[in-house]
Amino acid sequence: YGSGFPVAFEDANVNLSGTLPAHTTFDVALGRTVTPGRTGQDQGLGLQLQVLNVLDHQYPIKVANGFNTTQIANGTSVLLRLTAPF
Repeated sequence: YGSGFPVAFEDANVNLSGTLPAHTTFDVALGRTVTPGRTGQDQGLGLQLQVLNVLDHQYPIKVANGFNTTQIANGTSVLLRLTAPF
């Protein structure tokens, strides 16, 4: 979530100012122990899924000025993780 960060920069001898647009992203994280541990004390085999920016909303983080470039937020990323004790 963003609140519209204020920006001010120069572009070809013209002073520009304003705010970056507000944004909302949705993330999901799920986890589960698939198999129980051998002794009952350890966790066993686990599965985790993490999805960031589910709706693929790519919003500007920083707008270009005379010295740098515009930066855009990452799109959707998915991480699937298997875990096991050893």
